[in-house]
Amino acid sequence: MSTDLKQAAIDVINNFNAPAKGDAEDYGALKPLMEYNVVLKRVLHPDSIEGASDVTWFLDNHMLSRKAHLENWETTLIANVKTGEVSGTGNYYDDNDKTITPIFFTLGFVQNDVTGDWSLINSHATPTGPTVDSQSVAKGEVQPIPIWGIHKLSAGEQANAKQFWKETKDYVAELLKTRD
Repeated sequence: MSTDLKQAAIDVINNFNAPAKGDAEDYGALKPLMEYNVVLKRVLHPDSIEGASDVTWFLDNHMLSRKAHLENWETTLIANVKTGEVSGTGNYYDDNDKTITPIFFTLGFVQNDVTGDWSLINSHATPTGPTVDSQSVAKGEVQPIPIWGIHKLSAGEQANAKQFWKETKDYVAELLKTRD
C-alpha cells in the first residue's frame, strides 16, 4: 500500500494486470490493497462483487483464465482529507486479448488516518464505446474508439489520437504474436 494516492492507483492497476502479463499466478497481491468491504463493479456486466475475499475469489476463478487487463490508461486524481478518487480512461482487454473495450474507470480509495496508506474501497468501469475484435485492431481495420460526443478535434488532439491508436495497434499485434 502507499500513502501517495497516484501510486496506490498504479499499484492496483499493475496488480490487476500482473496475471495477464505473466508477472503473477493469480490476483492474490491485490487483496492487501483492498478494504475488507471493497466493491468491484464488473466492466461488461451489471453485477457487483463485495468484500475483499469474494472479489479476489471472483478474479481468480472467473477472470484469471480470460487474462483481463487494462492498457493505454490515463488518470486524473481527486483527494480530500481521508478519501481519494482516481478516474481515467483506458482500453480493457478481455477473453485472452480477443476483445478490446474502451472504458472510463474510477477507483475509490480511503485512508484510516490522514497520514495512512490508501486502500481500495470501490472500483467500477463503464464502456465508452463498442467492444472490438483485437485482430481487426492489429490489422488497422477498426479502432476501440470512445464515444464521448461529437466535436471537432484540434490538430494536436488529432496527432495525439493517431499516436495513441498506433501504439494500441502495435501493442495488440505484439500480443497476438505471443499467443500463436
